[in-house]
Amino acid sequence: MTVQSLSPLIDSVVKMNLREDFTNMTGSTVATGPAFFLLLLAILAADVGIIYWLWNHVIVNVITIAKPIKSVWTAAGLLLFLLIVHS
Repeated sequence: MTVQSLSPLIDSVVKMNLREDFTNMTGSTVATGPAFFLLLLAILAADVGIIYWLWNHVIVNVITIAKPIKSVWTAAGLLLFLLIVHS
């Protein structure tokens, strides 16, 4: 196969007018129903529980100046702090 025979193929690919318009081609929409919010709350509760457990069972044993978390709300505040610092 020579370069001359590939020339029409290369020209057709190069001249394609493909533009991304950032539309969702699947037709799905963002979930906003009650099931979505219940799932979101379950994920947040799991995150807070994981932070609570990790802090009290791992960090307190590894870092000598760390004190155990006494409230789930403190773990939620720690999660919020980490989300703010990470962004």
